[in-house]
Amino acid sequence: MKKKICLLMAVLLISGCTTISLYRTLKPNRENLQKLSIGMTKEQVLETMGTEPFIWNNMTIANPFRVSMLRSSDSMYEVFYYVVKVVTDDGIIDENELIPIVLEKGKLVGWGWDYLDNIR
Repeated sequence: MKKKICLLMAVLLISGCTTISLYRTLKPNRENLQKLSIGMTKEQVLETMGTEPFIWNNMTIANPFRVSMLRSSDSMYEVFYYVVKVVTDDGIIDENELIPIVLEKGKLVGWGWDYLDNIR
């Protein structure tokens, strides 16, 4: 019985460490959001937010995680998606774990899901 309890505790400890490690890895992304300001150039945004990939569960995660182009009726936007939190530690990065950073004509115009939803 003691062996089973020790094994269970070890498994919980290891899985907890993985989550803690990912939170520490993502902390700079969350902190760097506070350094953004409207009008920054694309280069300034990338320098501020960082572009170094990170390792999680033996996977290399790109930083930004994803980049896309969005066309609205009157403009074209470039959107960088950065991982900023872990909702479910399942090895899959979902939309709700990302924050979009939106550029128009090479300049930062806003960030966050509310901002992105307003320009769609």
